[in-house]
Amino acid sequence: MKTKKDKDATTVLSIPFWKSIALFMKTFEPFVKLLHLAYGDAMPSMYDELIKAKRDIKEAFGNVEKNHKEVMSIVDKKIKNRLNSPLHMEAYMLNPYVL
Repeated sequence: MKTKKDKDATTVLSIPFWKSIALFMKTFEPFVKLLHLAYGDAMPSMYDELIKAKRDIKEAFGNVEKNHKEVMSIVDKKIKNRLNSPLHMEAYMLNPYVL
């Protein structure tokens, strides 16, 4: 009979477990970068970084829409009326560092 420790060890040693952890890290790393910018002095580049974060998230899911659709809908819902205003887009377009 397997104990809870045996089951936990089996889970931690399994390849699917570590693939899930890698996907989790790839998905949330862009958000951590955005949080660092938000609490720093980099607010003017937030829209640019948001675009990069969304691209990185899509790449983490292999650019397969059905895989990243749920995460992207959450991101879009959270930024609605916050970082997607015409003012943010204009600042992005006029930022010489974006080119």
